[in-house]
Amino acid sequence: FSAEFFIECHKKGIHTCLDTSGSVLGENVEKLLENIDLVLLDIKYTNDEDYKKYVGCSMEKPIEFLSALNEKNIPTILRQVIIPDLNGTEETIEKLHEIAKKYPCVQKIELLPFKKICQVKYDKLEMAFPFGHLPEPSKEIMEKLQAIL
Repeated sequence: FSAEFFIECHKKGIHTCLDTSGSVLGENVEKLLENIDLVLLDIKYTNDEDYKKYVGCSMEKPIEFLSALNEKNIPTILRQVIIPDLNGTEETIEKLHEIAKKYPCVQKIELLPFKKICQVKYDKLEMAFPFGHLPEPSKEIMEKLQAIL
């Protein structure tokens, strides 16, 4: 459906953007990428251990996706949600920057502050929000990390 939708968008001159975690790459996704003008790719963590623990897949998945975007010369913005006690460190941002430098398709990196706005959904489903105990980053933390880039 998405591939067909983006084809129709291109026929009408509409710019297309895919917002993805990059955890799936296959024939259908390859077809979809043929009509994508920009990709917002989330790189949630910069080490495999955290990826497996918090996302459920290896960090190799989004890196493979990024490689495919680079091969196709699709402009890409890397994004990372900053969670102070998990990935809100200078080391993490430096690693993210090193990843970006390897792929010419990356136009920029966006650091997004972690927000607990989804807490309401978890509460309604009577489920524990796994990150509910973690703090949101302060403006100062975000500015400090952004300065590294």
